[in-house]
Amino acid sequence: MSVTPLRLPMSKMPFRVSPPQAEKKTKRTIASSPKSKKTRLSVTFPDGTCIERNFAYETFLDIIERVGASSVARLNIRWVGLPLVSKEKDDFYNQHEISGGWYVVTHSATITKRQQLEKISKELGLNLKIEII
Repeated sequence: MSVTPLRLPMSKMPFRVSPPQAEKKTKRTIASSPKSKKTRLSVTFPDGTCIERNFAYETFLDIIERVGASSVARLNIRWVGLPLVSKEKDDFYNQHEISGGWYVVTHSATITKRQQLEKISKELGLNLKIEII
């Protein structure tokens, strides 16, 4: 016994059958946002000594090392929930080790580093001139 399929006229079909169409390919591009201009720090001491490194964090570390990490640590400046200068290494935030086994949090924008250096200068009476270049 053979079964004959039921054929309904197209107008009686409960749904519409369309012939297969080729996939439309849409050209999509992701617009990149413009990258900010690279900024650095320039720090001048009252004696005229100027420190400028290739990256802001390098200048930041040099200044903290020069004025004394222990002096800066005593100011109890905190950043991202951590002491700015500490003997303990954090597993999450970017810190750099400087002489004496001190770690400095460098996970911040250049403008924040400038503000932190201005605070250090004021608290320790260093009279530093700090510029973003």
